[in-house]
Amino acid sequence: MPQLVALVILLLILYIGEFISIRTKAWIPSVFISAILFLLGYWTFFPQDIVQIAGIPNVVATLLIFLLIVNMGTLLSVKELVAQWKTVIISLSGILGIIVILFGIGSLIFDMNTVIVAIPPLVGGVVSSLIMSEGAQAAGLTALSVFAIIIYVMQGFAGYPLTSIVLKREGKRVLQQYRNGELAIETSTDEASSTETNSSKGLKIFQVPEKYNTDYLKIFKIAIVACLAYLTSVFLAPVVEINAE
Repeated sequence: MPQLVALVILLLILYIGEFISIRTKAWIPSVFISAILFLLGYWTFFPQDIVQIAGIPNVVATLLIFLLIVNMGTLLSVKELVAQWKTVIISLSGILGIIVILFGIGSLIFDMNTVIVAIPPLVGGVVSSLIMSEGAQAAGLTALSVFAIIIYVMQGFAGYPLTSIVLKREGKRVLQQYRNGELAIETSTDEASSTETNSSKGLKIFQVPEKYNTDYLKIFKIAIVACLAYLTSVFLAPVVEINAE
């Protein structure tokens, strides 16, 4: 398959997912549709390495994961996490519950290696699934390496629709609170001043005039943090093994 044909197919799949999501007002998540289309494609005429053919080899995918995780970290606010402590506790409780069930009931059905491989894809996301898959591959457990990815993909078929339903209900609840005057929403002016205040509290070394704060500079700063994470994992390798991602 030519590179441009592969690229067009991938972008078409992503657009179809977005289109259906918009038309259904997010009742059907775009990722869910894209996953189904990819599955149908691999069952029919897709080459197994269509993503690599399109120009995104494994090394580029790994690089993008580093940058993506760093960028996601910049979106987290410690103050907001403290304010949403109940959400954090619920999330941690869910993770703990999955681990207890897998070690308790799962170990009665599957061997211990299978149980251990299943935990990261269920409690984490794509990154933890990839890390577990690579670990299983390094340990010579080829079948379980694939198993980790399969678990992550298959849980999405149940998880994405449920997530959409729950988020819709929460959105309606918040909207009703706003209409009843029970919820105050930050205006754009307040938001801008809040952002300005937060940025002024940051380290001076990272602050530059807005006209110089270009996209290249932002990507450069993200790359620096990703590089520091990688170097930390390398330097600590003789003592303890830490995944750089």
